Amino acid sequence: MDTDDAISPRALQLAVEIVSTSNPENDYESKLHHYPRLGIPHYLIVDPRNGTCVHYWAISEGGETPAYEARVPYRFGDKIPIGDWIIDTSELPRYEQGVQ
Repeated sequence: MDTDDAISPRALQLAVEIVSTSNPENDYESKLHHYPRLGIPHYLIVDPRNGTCVHYWAISEGGETPAYEARVPYRFGDKIPIGDWIIDTSELPRYEQGVQ
């Protein structure tokens, strides 16, 4: 999407977050809580701290609080199928040892 205008979260098919060393809770808790409520159908967390990824999808229907009902963990080196995409994680770098 090449635009300077705001994008509706309902137009997004996938959100990808790279976990920061200083605030990993933001991706694993806050955004995991908010993205299904915004209607973003797929959420991928990429964590260079330990070389893992987690794909969340299948937003619950009904109930007061939408949430992702499905998740699959991956390791760097895996190919992750998401919708029409295949995300190859084989060349993703990890944070250097000792980086906090």
